[in-house]
This record gives sequence, structure tokens and C-alpha cells, in this order.
Amino acid sequence: MDKTILMVDDDAKLRELLDEYLPKPFNPRELLARIKAVLRRQPLTDIKATKGRDGLPVRAGGMVLYKAKQTLVVEGKEVELSSTEYKVLEVLMTHPNTVMSRDRLMSMARGKDFMAFDRSIDVHISKLRAKLETDPRKPERIKTI
Repeated sequence: MDKTILMVDDDAKLRELLDEYLPKPFNPRELLARIKAVLRRQPLTDIKATKGRDGLPVRAGGMVLYKAKQTLVVEGKEVELSSTEYKVLEVLMTHPNTVMSRDRLMSMARGKDFMAFDRSIDVHISKLRAKLETDPRKPERIKTI
């Protein structure tokens, strides 16, 4: 888990920047309880992903995307993808834990041939979930917020 350490003199400014704030003096048990709570809220999938630079595969959430062969392996099994599904998944895997709008995702995956009102991304995401998720109705790898 990557976290930034900030040194701020003003307590009010500090509270604006942080999700959790524990003033001194603090009880070590309370600190430990808060740390455990933050860790419990973290997803169980891989937090970091390899970016797949220089022909290396992209890895995230138990999946490996081989860019050179345009193939996907999920938990040791190869999964067939359409060219658009591949491009959408490549964008998502190279930007893990990033919230993206439909427009931005389609623009990055398909480029300029996409219309802003095009909702086909919903279909592609649905098909990807069917192929990647244990229970597509409760997705763990591709979530919509």
C-alpha cells in the first residue's frame, strides 16, 4: 500500500488532507485498531500492477495480459477476447484502481472513432465481466461506481 507522509503545521489543514487523524498523545491500541480497519477496507486483489512496458506482460488481479500476442491468462487459463474487449481491458489493467468515465475509457481504448453518446462500452464491460468474474453480478475485478 503506497501512502504519502505529510508534515503539516496547521491541524485544520491536516484534517482536510487525511481520511484518518489521530492527535497526540494517542493510545497505541487505538492506532493499531485504526490501521487494521484501513487494511480491512483494502481490496484483496493486487493493488499494484505492472504496466507492460517494453513488451512485458501487464499483470493485475490474478490476470496476465500478453501485449505481444494479445492474449489474456486468468488464473492459469487462457481467455479469448474480442479486439475491443482486449483494448478496454488493456486500458483498465494499465490504470489499476483508477475511476474512469465511459467517455475516457472508450477514448483511450478506441481512439477517435468513438461517439460521446455511444453506450457500447456497457456491453463490452458486461462481456468482460462474464469472462473474468466468478460472479458477474458481484464483480471483483471490474467495478462500476
